[in-house]
Amino acid sequence: MTFQRLIDALFGPECEPFVFGYLDDIVIVTETFEQHLVWLEKVLERLNAAGLTINRKKKCEFCRPSVKYLGYVLDGDGLRVDKDKVAPVMNYPAPTDLKSLRRFLGMLGWYARFIPNDAEMKLPLLKLTKKNAEWIWADEQQQAFEALKKALTEAPVLARPDFARPFIVQCDDASALAIGGVLSQVFDDGEHPIVYVSRAYLHLRSATTRPARRSALHSYGRYASFVRTWKGTSSSL
Repeated sequence: MTFQRLIDALFGPECEPFVFGYLDDIVIVTETFEQHLVWLEKVLERLNAAGLTINRKKKCEFCRPSVKYLGYVLDGDGLRVDKDKVAPVMNYPAPTDLKSLRRFLGMLGWYARFIPNDAEMKLPLLKLTKKNAEWIWADEQQQAFEALKKALTEAPVLARPDFARPFIVQCDDASALAIGGVLSQVFDDGEHPIVYVSRAYLHLRSATTRPARRSALHSYGRYASFVRTWKGTSSSL
């Protein structure tokens, strides 16, 4: 059994949405301090039963209003980008070859959930990654490169999903080579995004019909698909 499978076995679906584990990083999220103590005790008991120990002095943070986790900042408002982690992306120079371009796209991909229509914005860059594509870094590529960086600096806070509320899926399939959408919910202070999803279709030889692309968006990725289990609405832009 791999370590990740062990963590998944210790903190399975019955622990959601209070406990999340990725390798040796475990996060406990609760609404109240009292609830937090209850789940903290449960986590420590399960780790102890599995013969696992924690590094309390160097690796653990207890009862914090916000925490940095996997390149993100989690707090009471939701999920936001960690400015320290995105600094390498913001300071990345314009790519000079395919290898450096792929590295930039890989770094940026970790934060795609924060960028509306991410795939469409990347199209001028993705064209250079196609097989046998000639390397030409023109104004179109430079503008896309700078626009993606700017979008990351303006990344919104992504709200925590509330499964007692309806979900809203909005789709944008205006582009012939990319689709995009946003999963959101309406809270007491208005509508907030939970995650942005998008996908490019550079391999298409002809434009896919609008209904087909909308269907693809709804089935694309692990973000939008789970709303089918819950009440909600969808629309196309």
